[in-house]
Amino acid sequence: MTLKLKTHIFLLIAILNGSLFMSCSDDISSDTLFDKQAMANGYADMITDAFNDLNTNIDDLKNLVVAFNEQSSLIDLETIQNQFLNTILAFQTARLFDIGPIKANLYMANMAQWPAKNIDIAQIISGSELIDESYISQLGANQKGLYGIEYLLFQDQLDNQSIYDLFTNDEDAVRRINYLKYSVQELQTICSAMQTLWIDTYKSEFSQALENGVSGAENRIYNQSVTVIDETINYIRLANDAFDMDAVDPNHDNLFLWDSQFTAEAFDQLITAISSVFYNGSSPGLFDHLNFINAQWEDGTMVAHAIKDQLDSAQVILDEIDNMETGILTNDQNIELLEQALKDVLTSYRTDMASWLSLLLLVGDNDGD
Repeated sequence: MTLKLKTHIFLLIAILNGSLFMSCSDDISSDTLFDKQAMANGYADMITDAFNDLNTNIDDLKNLVVAFNEQSSLIDLETIQNQFLNTILAFQTARLFDIGPIKANLYMANMAQWPAKNIDIAQIISGSELIDESYISQLGANQKGLYGIEYLLFQDQLDNQSIYDLFTNDEDAVRRINYLKYSVQELQTICSAMQTLWIDTYKSEFSQALENGVSGAENRIYNQSVTVIDETINYIRLANDAFDMDAVDPNHDNLFLWDSQFTAEAFDQLITAISSVFYNGSSPGLFDHLNFINAQWEDGTMVAHAIKDQLDSAQVILDEIDNMETGILTNDQNIELLEQALKDVLTSYRTDMASWLSLLLLVGDNDGD
């Protein structure tokens, strides 16, 4: 058997076993030198920090709510609202890592099912069943969690004094505070379990998943980024539909932070988190991997830098939006521009990044349509 024939057989076996990393680059062998271990370790550290930060913020929120239940003032309510903002911002980063057994155990889904069923929550509070830990635990995810808590803390069209009165002077005040207290308590329980699973079990597995394919660390990070970008586009589209003044039955209630002052900040943190995952801090990330294999468009533009510019563009547009609800109601062109900017990012992830890095996009509605 000739050396050339032996080489061809070896390559065929390698491809069938999925052990050869293929890319759009002509220099196939060069990618084997990319430090996937350093990449996986970097992402693992990022995930640990994100989960720790989320857990700390939820724990702080729980402590404030418990204290509010015992003795409260308007200032205490505002402190809780601000801590809720910190928690929402921490969640924007953590949701980029809803992967593997974290996703399989529905931790993120149970912490934040959007949109909240505000009408259900209001009916429960005005009802007669005992609201305790057991009762909250059997409710649907969109009747509690972060978005249910948001509804309790930021009533549509009410100022803070009126919201405070609902917690203190209303005939259902005790039921309302119990709903809030036990919802936050369950949130903390879920987050703690997620953090424990990551630290005790999945972190080690993730750090060693250097293979290509859906189970690889890089591929899972990539897929969740695509999912989050797609979801963000849908948030904007659904908000546009809900605030359509020509709609037969416009719904302004069940939307993600539209009625609070925190909308733009939450979106800002989300785009920042997507960018952070793209770069992976001081460790090799998706950005570095694309550059390492010299991924280019036909005109010579480096794919990594094109995606960087797209993310930067989305950030610049978002900086021009003070309030998402006002922007939608006044037909601010920046809302449409933001949606399009994110669609550009999504397209680059789904096509260029997937092709050059041989990443497998999991089946799902990740098309931004």
